[in-house]
Amino acid sequence: MLNPKISIVIPAYNEEEILQKTIDKMENLLKKLVEKGVLSDESYLLFVNDGSADATWDIIKDANKKNSAIKGIKFSRNFGNQSAILAGYLSAKKIGCDAVITIDADLQQDVNKIEDFVNAYKEGYDVVCGVRNSYTKKFSLKSVTSSMFYKCMNFLNVPLKPNHSEYRLLSKKALDILDEYKEINIFIRGLVYSLGLKTKYINYDISKRELGKSKFNFYSLSKMALNGMVSFSTRPLDIVFLIGAVISFLSLVFAILFIIGNIFDVKLITNDIGPFRIWQIFVAGLQIFCIGVVGEYIGQILREVKGRPRYIIDEEII
Repeated sequence: MLNPKISIVIPAYNEEEILQKTIDKMENLLKKLVEKGVLSDESYLLFVNDGSADATWDIIKDANKKNSAIKGIKFSRNFGNQSAILAGYLSAKKIGCDAVITIDADLQQDVNKIEDFVNAYKEGYDVVCGVRNSYTKKFSLKSVTSSMFYKCMNFLNVPLKPNHSEYRLLSKKALDILDEYKEINIFIRGLVYSLGLKTKYINYDISKRELGKSKFNFYSLSKMALNGMVSFSTRPLDIVFLIGAVISFLSLVFAILFIIGNIFDVKLITNDIGPFRIWQIFVAGLQIFCIGVVGEYIGQILREVKGRPRYIIDEEII
């Protein structure tokens, strides 16, 4: 196989503190891989500015003036990480490439694994997924919630590889298929698994962020996780139905016991107010929870029916 033309997509949101260092590091890596004969000299970096409010876009434009292998697209506002990655994929497909690799702007992932990704692509793999070995803090809140998320997704019959992040390679074949998915509520990690293409997993270590702060917080990660669950599984609705059926059955049992007790003057259930009050509060809370689960699905249906753009590109230098 000839040296492939690779597009390295890097989403960025308010990353002015570290972006120049990222550009320098990725430029040197690209040059090194081209010289080694791993990549084509037509390979390039594609930055996606996800509506940053700082100087992120200015840094990208300045870098492009110095090196045409650095390209960029700018969103009109913040659309979120998943939309930024998707825009990078589809823009790379439009520009032209044999495969695309996505990596975070803070470069906490091991960039040296890119060569392994490309070699796997040359071996015939259409999807190469990076899998984290561990977090820098083994017992951090993020590591615990991440573990819970993957276990929950597997319980919901969504076969995600634990610790698979957005660090991956997709071939042009995979991009062409991914372009056929038109849903608004996108969860790329799940979409990649649904492609069913030949896949390889490569483990990597993550390093501590050198500058700036992560733009992912508990709310944004929870929102992405919830979107993934609702987008790829209807099991929560099955669970809601089961809960409703169980509560209805128990209510029927209590009603029958109450009637029998009154007919035969037998105390089959307690007359104390306390236990029944606790049961009423529990059922009321459960009802609100179930309505919320159903509401998430209705919300996704509403967004899909509206058919609004998944992102809006305000400016591009390609």
